[in-house]
Amino acid sequence: MSLDQELDRIFAAPASKPTGGNGEQDGRVRNGNDSKPKPAPIPPWRRFPTVTLPEPLRSFVSSAAVATQCDESFVALPLLAGLASAVGNSRTIQLRRTWHEPCILWTCIVGESGTVKSPAIELALRPIRKRQRKARRRYAEAVKNYNSDITRWKADKRRQNQEPEPEQPVAERCVAGDITPECLAMLLEQNPRGLLVARDELAGWLAFDRYSKARGECAFWLEIFGGRALTTDRKTVASADVPRATASLCGGIQPGTLARALGQEHLEDGLAARLLLAMPPRRTKRWAEGDVPESIETAVEAVFDGLYDLSPNHDADGEPYPKALPLTPDGQAAWIRFYNEHAEEQARFVGAMAAALSKLEGYAARIALVIHLVRWAAGDATLGSPDAVDAASIEAAVTLIRWFGHEAGRLYATFSETAEEAESRGLVEWIQGRGGAVTPRDLVRGPSRFRGDYEAAEAALTDLVEAGAGEWIEPETTTSGGRPSRRFQLCDAATCDETPRGDPVSEGFVAVAGVATPENTPDTLGDDGQDEGPPILDPVTGEIIPRDRLNVPPIDNLPLDLRPYAEPGDTGSIGHRTHLARIRRTAAAKIEPKTP
Repeated sequence: MSLDQELDRIFAAPASKPTGGNGEQDGRVRNGNDSKPKPAPIPPWRRFPTVTLPEPLRSFVSSAAVATQCDESFVALPLLAGLASAVGNSRTIQLRRTWHEPCILWTCIVGESGTVKSPAIELALRPIRKRQRKARRRYAEAVKNYNSDITRWKADKRRQNQEPEPEQPVAERCVAGDITPECLAMLLEQNPRGLLVARDELAGWLAFDRYSKARGECAFWLEIFGGRALTTDRKTVASADVPRATASLCGGIQPGTLARALGQEHLEDGLAARLLLAMPPRRTKRWAEGDVPESIETAVEAVFDGLYDLSPNHDADGEPYPKALPLTPDGQAAWIRFYNEHAEEQARFVGAMAAALSKLEGYAARIALVIHLVRWAAGDATLGSPDAVDAASIEAAVTLIRWFGHEAGRLYATFSETAEEAESRGLVEWIQGRGGAVTPRDLVRGPSRFRGDYEAAEAALTDLVEAGAGEWIEPETTTSGGRPSRRFQLCDAATCDETPRGDPVSEGFVAVAGVATPENTPDTLGDDGQDEGPPILDPVTGEIIPRDRLNVPPIDNLPLDLRPYAEPGDTGSIGHRTHLARIRRTAAAKIEPKTP
């Protein structure tokens, strides 16, 4: 089922809404003479397509999710925003001569308190925090030297006549937190490459105009998203003039807070459409011995360093401007296919969902640029040219964009859901985690609200049938005796995730690969109906590693030339451990790719 087919059930025009038994068109399904409206089905949660990320991001996201016991999207989204900020104003992607997209991503992970949002953000941004600490130490030393130089210069009149006044050092900034528009403009003027705004709680960022009575802060941020020229003039602060204001954004927020903060105003002004959102189902944490291998973390840090080392072009006056990367011929063909298909989907919607799909069009190019440059920084052997974005990067970005579009529709639908609809959505997500089909007896042994109450379990599943979320599958009669139980089957459970599976290789990059489907997703839900943890994807094969294979001795069965690079903490399939060993061998060889 395509994105527009799934979301059309929620955002359909009034004329297409189902008519209930009383003839009213309210968008909900009614059951015969029962006037109680049944909740409309909300698109189910899809696992984040981590397998589409290039290495070492793929291994980092998978292992970090296990280490922090969070969903992979909670690591991937801030990581992507951080990588975009590292590129900053050094590069843009050129779709045509007059259409350039800047490297700016705004990501937001959504979850209740206690869903490990902050640890996931900190782990993803660790390379940036480390770089910021080093910059602060350099700045402190520069200030010390400046104070000494300016003191001697002021004390020596002859020196003042012969030498210019020593220049005051400027602090290098790559990340900011709680910041006002005026302060951000000043930092961007001092750091023309751009920076990342990272907030554990984005609720503070969404509280616009809290320091000013002039209602213009939201408009300020909308300009930042486009990477446009920015000029600020205030009585209390110095004016700032930024030719290309570039700031990526990441943070976390609770679902109810997000719904209240966005409201109708920011759904209409386009702010909500500019946020790449993820709200995975809540899961029960379980202690896991796995951790992020040091080699993987080092490889990710090296990627960040490579991106920060990218230099922009300079004009005749010495002013920096981004180097534009065009598309390769196959990249252009892939972009045109996406553009036309996406335009058809967007035309089916109005309002908030249409705005989200509109921004996702540009986001596809921005994410493709990030993926392309990560592949370059990681030394991807399949990358043809560092100076042009190929089809592999475009197609991987399109896979991610499809996921973000689905998730936007799912989240927007929850903004107006009732408590009953929220319970219904939670039940659908629980069933999906069980493979898309359950019996009432399964439900009795599942979520606590159905424990010991068979009638309530059967009634809840019947409500889902009446709401159009699934159907009853009657069992075949047998001669063995006993009464077989009928099963509830989610609609389109077999095609919930229809992204085709790719054919990842041990070295290089996957163009487009699939995500977990109900058929190949292991049961990770506990007896309380909550997810016990994310599946671990093998970066080599793209398949989910069965949990009984996560503690295989790391040396056995590895190729002889790779055994010196294995570590005792390596877990997973042979393919996964082989891939980790190859990464270490490449790092040991100190292969440095040529700067594009």
